[in-house]
Amino acid sequence: MEHSFAVEHHMVEQYLLEELSPELRDEFEDHYFGCQECAAELLETSEFLQAVRAELQRPQLISKPSAEQESKPASRPSSARNLLQWRPAFTIAALAACLVIVLYQSTITLPHLRSEIASLNQPEAFPSLSLVGGNSRGGDIPSVTLNGAKTLLLQVDIPSQDQLTSYICTLYSPQHQPLWTVQLSREQAKNTVSIRAPLGSQGVSGTYSLQVQGHQSSSATDVELASYPFRVTAGQGH
Repeated sequence: MEHSFAVEHHMVEQYLLEELSPELRDEFEDHYFGCQECAAELLETSEFLQAVRAELQRPQLISKPSAEQESKPASRPSSARNLLQWRPAFTIAALAACLVIVLYQSTITLPHLRSEIASLNQPEAFPSLSLVGGNSRGGDIPSVTLNGAKTLLLQVDIPSQDQLTSYICTLYSPQHQPLWTVQLSREQAKNTVSIRAPLGSQGVSGTYSLQVQGHQSSSATDVELASYPFRVTAGQGH
């Protein structure tokens, strides 16, 4: 992930608010481990939010001063009184920070979610590709033309095994980067599975690969089952 992308899309804020997809979260974590600027901003923002939460959760106690305290000159306030005088100012700053977060969610996050939900309620036609009978060891590689679409409907048979409890399908881009992962149950794997497969924001032409792994509850290591490559052309068909 480029630093300019992280800054432009407010990745630090989205990461701390847990608004990133698993793929973007992993990419951002890989980025800030090697980016001093993002790492520093992440640390400062995280510490500030923790301080805000802690301050807002603390009870605001107002006690009546004792006779001895009332008799003290006003020019010599105690450290406790200094703290009480300082806390309202900090509380205002904390509330302002919370307001910024609320405004960010109201103006960016919520409209984006509403737009995504609205798009899911609309009918959509996108190309399909059958990987049934596909074989990574030889034969012709299935191909499809997107015609402007950014999503495919992939049909695939999972090579199920009795000892496996679930299956994991991961799509890799032409640059061998994981785009997403979907988990299937044993029951789903018994029949041909149809997967709605987003290809990223740009729908890059090239050879993609759908990797299938099997999971066994008694083992910490997933079993490699199959690899289904397919070729995508992003442009208009002729």
